[in-house]
Amino acid sequence: TTLATIGTMIRANKTVIMLALALSVEEKIC
Repeated sequence: TTLATIGTMIRANKTVIMLALALSVEEKIC
């Protein structure tokens, strides 16, 4: 159970990081 929760947390963090990077890139372009 702990491994599954850790896996989901890592996936969630990856998505958040990708969104943050996308937003920062868009701000730099604009």
